[in-house]
This record gives sequence, structure tokens and C-alpha cells, in this order.
Amino acid sequence: MTRRSQMVVVAAFAVWLTVPLVLAAFGVGSNFSELEERHLTALPAWSVDRLIDSELYKDLARAFGDRVPLRVSALSLDAWIDLAVFGDSPNPDVLIGRDGWLFDRWSVVGVGEATTVPQDEVATTPRDIVSQLTEMSRILDASGRRLIVLIVPDKESIYPELLGPIDSVAKTSRAWRQELQAAFADANLPGYIDGWQAMEALKARSDEDIYWPNDTHWTSGGALEATRQIVDRLDPTLWDESAVKSRPGGHHGDLAKLIGLPTWIESTEYWLKRNVRVKIVAQEKSRRRMVALNKRTRRFMPQVLSIHDSFGARYLSMLPQYLAKSTWISWIRGIPDGKLVSIVDEFARADVIILESVERLLASRLPGNTGYLPAHLLGTLFDDLPRIELGPVGGSQSDRIDLPPAESDTSRYFVFDIGPTVKEATVLGIRTDVMVGDMTWTKAAVHVVRSSDGGRRVVARLPADAVAVKIRPSKFEVDVVSLVDV
Repeated sequence: MTRRSQMVVVAAFAVWLTVPLVLAAFGVGSNFSELEERHLTALPAWSVDRLIDSELYKDLARAFGDRVPLRVSALSLDAWIDLAVFGDSPNPDVLIGRDGWLFDRWSVVGVGEATTVPQDEVATTPRDIVSQLTEMSRILDASGRRLIVLIVPDKESIYPELLGPIDSVAKTSRAWRQELQAAFADANLPGYIDGWQAMEALKARSDEDIYWPNDTHWTSGGALEATRQIVDRLDPTLWDESAVKSRPGGHHGDLAKLIGLPTWIESTEYWLKRNVRVKIVAQEKSRRRMVALNKRTRRFMPQVLSIHDSFGARYLSMLPQYLAKSTWISWIRGIPDGKLVSIVDEFARADVIILESVERLLASRLPGNTGYLPAHLLGTLFDDLPRIELGPVGGSQSDRIDLPPAESDTSRYFVFDIGPTVKEATVLGIRTDVMVGDMTWTKAAVHVVRSSDGGRRVVARLPADAVAVKIRPSKFEVDVVSLVDV
């Protein structure tokens, strides 16, 4: 390189460093919030001792990068070049479909690769998922409650024709989805709402997109249809079509932001306007309790618990208008992956539970041990369940309990309480041996649930052909053991 060329490079570099500082001095900002869905990197604390710390300069660089004037414009230009000139996605987590439609990579590629939970803790098979939901529904129904399940289709399952060049990478997710749909069809779950069928029917009769081309979510039209489906399941006479209103609207898509091109797409915005006033009576980080006030307007009176993700959040302004009392809990902020059991106390407070989840995250939201969640739910709702009481057992009593015949097509649980004085080591060592129809003994899975008096409640799911039970060890006496058929 000649000396003249070297001087040009140095001058260009100096300009590149100086221009942002000059623009900043004249009040030109980075417009950070237009594109980023995170907080600005904080300016690092510094001291004389940190002047030789390389991490200080890394932190400064990150903070400066968030504040560089015209930052968003530069990122958008770079994204446009990648997309328009090279036909590539500026972000590997976003796939480019046909006609400019954007898709979430992990949704398209497959459910198994999208989960953030270790595989041995996840109900990865569709049959496991539906089995847990069916067992939960049985327990809730036996306790006088109802479960409504809405699985929200991913965008590519409703618009597969718009995958275009990326259709070849969707084989795993498509096979998983088909197995999940088949499992629900076989289970015949009473409170199940077929989200795929509902969205396909809406797509067929609507001239508008029901999912955003530049976003992972459905439009307000899709959210409105979901609200209608839920209301019809709660009370088929309650839906009021005259309450549906519309106006011109639009949306900045989350996927468009991820590739640095936050485009605005115009669409019809739908909402509901009923003669009720929805009031938030309590709000925490992840829980919101609401009441709808107006004695003249019909509402669903039983207490409702709604578990929702960002799709459900889009009908949060609609559905509460039909519910006299409702509690809303977010999967994203309120329930750790695989830990739906953490809110079983809320199930006990409700009359109807609405469980909504987008299909791609369903596997990570239920525990891998298919008996764990139903057992804890049964232990929590035990006082509301019909049961057969047996016992006492242990101590000076015989430790074998003969069981009456079970009714056909039911699930049987063996339940007993342990007082708070029993040592933790003893509790951890408890097991239930079961004699099955062929007169052989086997071990039943045992789950320990905290009871309201500070003690523990032991819940064991029994095989359908169980004829006798033994509690091991038999060092303590159990006053009452119960059989619960659901």
C-alpha cells in the first residue's frame, strides 16, 4: 500500500470515529427503542483501578454501540442489503418464506429442538402430552371443575404454502404436529378446542390474513376467533356478535424487528365492546385478577383461571368482558418450563381452567414424568373428590390392604396423609407395593404433596388390575387410606 493510500485509510477511519460523536453532539440519537426489545446497556461504573481492566472497555464498547447515532438506520440498511441483494436472512433465527413471509426458525425446524428444558424432563411425545391433559381433565371433572384446552397453531401450520423455499426443513415439526393432532382426536378430551380446525375455517372464510406476515402471532382477527371459540365452550348462548367492532389498524412485526426491518403492515383491527367495565382488582408480576361489572349484561359467572402465553395475551382485552371473575397467569412470566405444578393451588380456587399454549412450546410446558402433575393436582383437590376410605394401616395393624374392584374406564389413586412429625428420611423412603391381577407384586410410582397442615400427602397411581396394596416402610401408623377413582 502506498503512503497516499495509507493516509486515505487513516482519514476514513478518523471520519468513521468522529462522525457519530459530532452527530451525538447535535442531539442525533440511536433510536434504540424502535428496533431493540431489550434495555439499553448501562454505562459501566469505573474507577482508577479499572483503567487497566479490559472488561471496562468491553462494557464501554457495548454501551456506546447501543447509543451510536443512526444505529437503527445502519442496521436496517445492512439488513436490507442482505435480504434484497443476497436473498439471505439477516438473522439466522428468522427464515424467509414465499412472498416475503417471515417464519421463526425453531418453530419451523421442529419442537424437539426448540425446547430449553433438558429432554429427560420434558413430555416430548404428543401421546405423553395428551395423556397428562386427559388425566388432569378427569381429576378436575371429578372435583366439580372443568378444563378447557386450546392449542394455538404455529403460523406455518395454517400457511404451509407460504413456506416456499424453506418447506424442506419443516418435516420434523410437521410430523410432530400430525402426531399431536391424532393424539387429541383419539383422546376425545371433553374441553378440547381444535385450534387448527378453527383457524383453517377462519382462513377459508376470510379475505384477510389471520397471522401477520412479519410476526409469529395471529392478528386480532385470529384472537377474536379464539375468544369466540372459548366463549362458546363456556356457554353456547353467551356470544354477542353485535359486540364485535372493527377499524383500520396495523402492526410492527416481532420477526421483522429481529431482522432489522421493522415494517408496518396495515390490517383490520377487531375488538369487543360490551356493556361491561372490566376492573383489575389485583395484579402481581405474573398474575392478574379481573372482574367484569354490570348486572344487566350476561356474563359467565363461575370463577375462571386462564393460563396463557403471548397468543392468549392478544385476547386479554376481549375474553374478560364475558367473565364475571377471572385470574390470568402468563406461562412466560409466571410458570417456569415444565413447572405447571407450581400453580396447582390456583386450580383449587377456580371453577373452570382455560389452558392455552402455542403448539411449538407445549412440549416444554408439561413435566416429563407423566404422573407427576396429575398426582399433585389430585393431592391438592383431594378434599373435593369422591373417595373410598380404608384403614388404618401400619404399626400393629396388618400392612396389606385388599382393594375393592375398580369401575371400568377409570384411573385409581391410593392416597394417605403423613403427619408433620414423621422424619423426612422416612417420607423419602416410602413406597407402595401393589399386587396386580396375576397375583404378583410390583412397585407403584409415589408422589409426595405438601398438605395444608404442614404434613405430607402421599399419592400413588395404581394399575387398573390392582387387588392389594402394601405401604413400605410400615414403621408408622396411617389413620386413613383412601381410594380415589376418576
